[in-house]
Amino acid sequence: MSLAWDITKDGLDEFSEFLTKVSPQKLKMTVDVLTKRIELEALVNNLQERIEMIEGRQVLLKQTREELKKHKKNIEENKNFFITVTESYKKQVTIDGKWTKKAVCCTVCEENCHYPGCTIAKTPSWCEVMKNGYCTTCTGRCPVSNHVRENWRYVQEKREITKTHDDLKKKYEDNLRAAGNKADLMTCLQIELNNAVSDKSKLVEESYQCVIQLEQIALKGNSLSTYVHLDFLVERLKEKEEMEKAMRLERMQNCARKEQPNGMDYIRTTLGFIWPMKH
Repeated sequence: MSLAWDITKDGLDEFSEFLTKVSPQKLKMTVDVLTKRIELEALVNNLQERIEMIEGRQVLLKQTREELKKHKKNIEENKNFFITVTESYKKQVTIDGKWTKKAVCCTVCEENCHYPGCTIAKTPSWCEVMKNGYCTTCTGRCPVSNHVRENWRYVQEKREITKTHDDLKKKYEDNLRAAGNKADLMTCLQIELNNAVSDKSKLVEESYQCVIQLEQIALKGNSLSTYVHLDFLVERLKEKEEMEKAMRLERMQNCARKEQPNGMDYIRTTLGFIWPMKH
């Protein structure tokens, strides 16, 4: 108990010292900026999870393509066969932790619209991500009535599934029928893969623009959460060979780490409730 108190006291002392270095801000600007930051930070979290779901879809499509190659002869003879692939899906999981017990989620899009950080709102309509009765975060920008604030959130899980050749033909039958003799399952899979790459690219760019906007409106000397997401985003930008953007985020990350190690370390390691790192 004594050790825990000493750790907490030392952390609070460091955090208090950090706060004394923060530049004072005008009240109106502070309220406006904080509200916008909460909205943007929630969106960045949501975008990251959507990107991860697309990456899961890409894995599924690539595995399916490779499995079909193994059964080329069966396909030519129009025989049915089985393949096993890895599918990503969303699952509701109870939230642990003292300060992050609630999340605002869209039950139509099946997305986390505000998590972590939704600690004050009593209902979804009170949440900062809601504007004029609609969500500013989820894919469908759905009405508040499609949202809940509960002690669970959506997480991405993986599972192995078995499909047949007939299952795949049924799934893509509309595309195959429209293309006539000009397309096959491999072509349909490649088109879907191309669409996934395009969708991911758009989300990565949107996430990048959100982070840049966050940095621009940050309370000077008080950008505590922005760089937590940058490792994830830098990696995806490098995949797109957008090195200039990746380097800009790396510079932001280095500056943030140098300027405020004590404040961030205390929040992340001692309180452990603002923007926990994902593993």
